[in-house]
Amino acid sequence: MKATAQQRHQHPILVVGHQRPDTDSAVSASVYAAFLNQTSQGDGIYEGVMLGNPTSQTKWLFEQAGVDLPRVIEHLHPLVRDVARTDVYTISTNATMGDALDLIMRHQISVVPVLDGEKKLQGLLSDRMPMANYFHRANAEDFLGVLFSVADIQQYLKLATWQNPTSEANGQILLDLAQHSPGSLILIGDQPDLLARCRDCGAASVIACASRKTAAWKK
Repeated sequence: MKATAQQRHQHPILVVGHQRPDTDSAVSASVYAAFLNQTSQGDGIYEGVMLGNPTSQTKWLFEQAGVDLPRVIEHLHPLVRDVARTDVYTISTNATMGDALDLIMRHQISVVPVLDGEKKLQGLLSDRMPMANYFHRANAEDFLGVLFSVADIQQYLKLATWQNPTSEANGQILLDLAQHSPGSLILIGDQPDLLARCRDCGAASVIACASRKTAAWKK
């Protein structure tokens, strides 16, 4: 399929000869690009170019043939516009860090522009920033004493509940039952025998870090 002039301008794959091109270099690039556009089955748009100004002989030959001279380029160094992504994923200033992590992991990107309600750029978020290191090295103990809702914990830690909590946790996340207070959310291991103690201490919810629900948990 022959490429159109508009397509060639928008997405060219450059075919170029040597620097300070003579006539055979310019002709070869022009002819080979035309050949590729005729035979490539639409998998690329090719443009013959010259890496430097044409000689007087080259100008005369193309004029005699009634063919436009190839475009002159100054160098082959890649520019930012050549590698910049156009499928940019953004996040709002009011989004949670869990939303940001999900975006980074799902699209395998490292930088996310942060926009306000008017779509204006407010900054950049990256998993490489020191303040975001916990993205990939999260530790439950780092969050002790921080207030969370049960819904947040379930959504961003991808938890499955065995039954719906009957009351909202409004206290601290605890690992030590001795520090409990009414409304606490308590994390325990594969220890079904501790459930009764959690109930008696007034815990609002319990997260059990067990690989599966065994018969002991059903008692």
